[in-house]
Amino acid sequence: MRNKRGSRCKAQRSRHRRQGGCRMKELRFFTVCPFHTASFGMGESIAPSEYVAAVRAQAAWADHNGMYGMVIYNFHSSLDPWLTAAEILRSTAQLRPMVAVQPFHSHPYTVARQIATACYMHGRGIDLNVVVGATPSEVAMLGDTALGPDKHGRLREFCEIIRSLLVGEASCDGEFYRVSALSLSPPIPAEANVSLYVPGSSEQSAATVKAVADSSLLMAKPLERLREELARLDRPGLRQAMIVGIVARETEAAAWEAARRMYGDNRKSRLASRMFVTRSDSGQHMSNLQLAQEADVYDDILWYGAPKTGIDAPKLVGSYEQVRNALERYIAAGITDIVLDLPEEPGDEYEHMLEAVRPLMNKAAALIARA
Repeated sequence: MRNKRGSRCKAQRSRHRRQGGCRMKELRFFTVCPFHTASFGMGESIAPSEYVAAVRAQAAWADHNGMYGMVIYNFHSSLDPWLTAAEILRSTAQLRPMVAVQPFHSHPYTVARQIATACYMHGRGIDLNVVVGATPSEVAMLGDTALGPDKHGRLREFCEIIRSLLVGEASCDGEFYRVSALSLSPPIPAEANVSLYVPGSSEQSAATVKAVADSSLLMAKPLERLREELARLDRPGLRQAMIVGIVARETEAAAWEAARRMYGDNRKSRLASRMFVTRSDSGQHMSNLQLAQEADVYDDILWYGAPKTGIDAPKLVGSYEQVRNALERYIAAGITDIVLDLPEEPGDEYEHMLEAVRPLMNKAAALIARA
């Protein structure tokens, strides 16, 4: 990649990427780790020991029920996601943490070294959700003057250095990073199959995804709108991940009753959501809030009426069969990875989610077994 000064920062094409590209039939399901901040999540309502217990319990459930991974968000005011990832690795047998990382928080070498350490200590890979992820106030607090208008340029260099470190040595004389002959010891083993998930809703972010990512990471949207985004992201071997909430029951009526009981019309949550979106520069979150303002329900099943829409993903609300059919339509459109957004009331809600998605997981496993 050549930047404005004509300097160079180029990623080696990694063995990890080739592995990801040849497994497109594999349907992956993820859950979301309970997050802990002072203003939302569990920060205000739970003791530290209870939070750790909640993380362990939800990770154990995901591991036991065949989920591929667990997404760990990284808010400026949240607990460190890498320490949470370490707890998940200690508490599970196969579950892979997907850690959100941001260039303004960490150097790419630091991120790659943390992955290498986890692989060495736990024999398991960690995936990355690489996001720009900075509000103007956070940038000011950290004194980060490098972001500027070319935030996607820095994100691309950040990913390219990590990609090179996944396979060996990294050198970069870029606009944002300058490194020479960097390598990891111990190295990241090829079988770790580390994947980079990058949001790609806008034209600019879509170009970054196609250049350096193993998968996009999109919020659920009305089907036709999502098809348009996937068309912009078309690249051989690229996986497409989607975050979506689910409220499913035996009948459609019971599902809507449960959704409105759990989420209601909480004014505090609505205000928090709007404040979050107005302070964020995330195109996905702004698009999410705009769709919520235009209609409550799209495609007869995708609900934008929950108070935290804007922070959270929209939700599929319906019978188990209706939710399953909706997910199949998204899969037919090109979605390969489904992130089940954290429900308002974990516990039984996860069992209802599983009732809806288990047949899809079984079908995907059978296809892989026959391949």
